[in-house]
Amino acid sequence: MNNQELADIIEMQGQALAEWALARMYEDPFWDARFGERGRRFSREDGLTHVRYLAEALRSSGDTIVKYARWLQTLVTSRGICTRHIDQNFARLSEAIAREVDDSAAAQELLTSARAALAYPAEGPTAHARKVQDASAAIAKAWHESLAGKPAPSRDDLETLVSYLADALAAGKSAVLVDHMKWAVPFFAQRGVPAARWREAFAGLGRVLSAHLPSDAAAATSGVLAAVEEVLQPLA
Repeated sequence: MNNQELADIIEMQGQALAEWALARMYEDPFWDARFGERGRRFSREDGLTHVRYLAEALRSSGDTIVKYARWLQTLVTSRGICTRHIDQNFARLSEAIAREVDDSAAAQELLTSARAALAYPAEGPTAHARKVQDASAAIAKAWHESLAGKPAPSRDDLETLVSYLADALAAGKSAVLVDHMKWAVPFFAQRGVPAARWREAFAGLGRVLSAHLPSDAAAATSGVLAAVEEVLQPLA
């Protein structure tokens, strides 16, 4: 199958592919709790847009999907969604296509390129954010272990918070993480993580970052963490 034929098939099945990915996405209670029915509607539209850009990239150039991924990252990380969420959505679409479309390797490769494009540039103003991204799994693991034996979010939830931290550094806006935490504290309180635990958790995160990042990158996170701790005080 050539890329033109694959693009046609993916477009014809676009609604079903997007719906399958959406259903998997909404298995996580975060989405309904954070964005409600309005968010579900926008997520459905976004899924169809992912499909359209993928089909366009198959017909033209892989740069199309790379540019789209970077544009999308800039857009949605200012609206309460983190880079890790985008990566997961591309991964779900890739899984849906693998399940439903034969001979889809070219589409898989393009979606892999889109996911790779979500890594911030390693030079310039986003260098510290990239270092956080590169170490995110290790940071989340160590952070989770530091909270062992106490009420705490899952390691997966903590890795998502690390993604918000990276996005805050890339944007130069502490509010990216601060605004999310204003929502997250009561959300997790309903799931057994007391609000007071978050101040301790973020104090611990500072130590974990110092252990897993170069000193300059760890220092760069201090302003964001201080802003989070300030907003946590009245919540705790």
